[in-house]
Formats: sequence, C-alpha cells, structure tokens
Amino acid sequence: MARDFMTIFARWHTWLLMGNQDISMRYRRSFLGPFWISAVMAVMVLSIGFLYAQVQQQPYREFLTYLGCGMVAWTFLSTMISEGCQAVIENEAHLRNVSLPTPLLSARIVYRNIVVLLHNVLVVGIILLLLGKPWTPFALWALPGYALYIVLGLLVSIAVAPICARFRDVPQIVVSLLQVMFFLTPIFWVPRPEMVQTALLEFNPFFHLLEIVRAPLLGSAPTSMNWTFSLWTAGIAGVLAIASQAVSRRRIFLWL
Repeated sequence: MARDFMTIFARWHTWLLMGNQDISMRYRRSFLGPFWISAVMAVMVLSIGFLYAQVQQQPYREFLTYLGCGMVAWTFLSTMISEGCQAVIENEAHLRNVSLPTPLLSARIVYRNIVVLLHNVLVVGIILLLLGKPWTPFALWALPGYALYIVLGLLVSIAVAPICARFRDVPQIVVSLLQVMFFLTPIFWVPRPEMVQTALLEFNPFFHLLEIVRAPLLGSAPTSMNWTFSLWTAGIAGVLAIASQAVSRRRIFLWL
C-alpha cells in the first residue's frame, strides 16, 4: 500500500500530464481559458461584496478584502474535496485498461486545482491593488496554510474517491454538506467577537482552515487553535486515507 502512495512522487510526470490535459480540454477553444473561472470569481466577489457590505454595515474596501481572501481559499479547498470524490469515477475507463494507483488520480485533481488557484489569486490580487489595498510581506505566512490545503485535499480525495465509486450517492451528499458549510462558515459574513467561542465556529474545521490563510492576508496572525484544529483535521484525513486504501485497493475494480 505504501507503494501506491509513493507513486505520487515516483510518477509525478503522469499526474502533471493528466492535469494539464484536463485544463486544456476543459477550456478548449475558449477565449479566456482558465481565466473564465477567475472572471466569475471577480464578478462574484464584487457583487456579493457590494451587497453584504451594506447589509452588515461594513466598510466596502475592508469587507471586499475579507471576502476576496475567504472566497479564493474556500473555492480552492471545497473544489478539491468535491472533485476528489470523482477521482476514481471519472477515470473508470483508464482504470479498466491501465494499472493506475488511486493516489495518482487524486494528485491529478489537486494539481489542476492548484492551476485554477493561481489564476484566482492573480485576479483577486489585482482587484485589491486597484482598490488601494497595500500588500505586505506578512501575507507570505498564508503559504504554509495553502501547503496544508494541498496535503489535506490530497488525503481527503484518497480517502473518499474509492468510497464514492462504491456508493454513488456519496458525492451528492458531500456536495450538499459543502453547500451547508459554505453558509455556516464566515466567508461572506463577519462573525462578532463573542461568536468566536461558540460551537458554530469553535468546532467548525472550515473556519479554522480559512483562518490559517485569510488571517495573514488581512495582516494578522492565526491563533494556535486555528492551526491545532487544521493539523488535527489533516491528521484524521490521513488516517482515513490509509484505511480507505487498505480496504479498497484490491476491490476497486469490482466497484467500477
């Protein structure tokens, strides 16, 4: 089983090639290409920011920065999870003809989302610069958070992809849960200080995961609790990934 995980490093050129092909096929003959996702993101941030800044009586520039950083981080994380559910299903034809460890397919999903993330960061960064939001070197502390996102996205995909191939209702359940968490997690609403100690945020792993990226981008440091919850979440995902591989690696062809 360890050999399956090591193929992520040994056969990196395979998932790199497949990920580039995904991006190329998805935006074939498109004028903006992957920047279509960035354009949609920019329009969404500007429109939601304009509306909710007034609803919550927040300064527009500060709220737009808060919303933009949160939306980019949430989109990256949630898309890796939702697409990770399809890692085995969408590669059914490949798996029937070629021996491919499922962690390799999860790496493909993560890689193509990193490409999309880079486009989103560029566009949202330009918007914030145009609004006069200064960039500080402290924002670089968001990079460890994004590194944890990549590890977490990979582990979650390895854990759930075989289960989703066996039980085809699970991807829909995961997508529904992500939609619920989108509204429960402070992405387009700003929590009051007294809410931080409530169960809604204290036991919400997505809140802590967002904070380890968003807080440095907004000029403050995430709390030790944010990092503790985030690392525990990644650890649990790692255990589930190992268990899922142990159970499914010899049965995966029966579930296709």
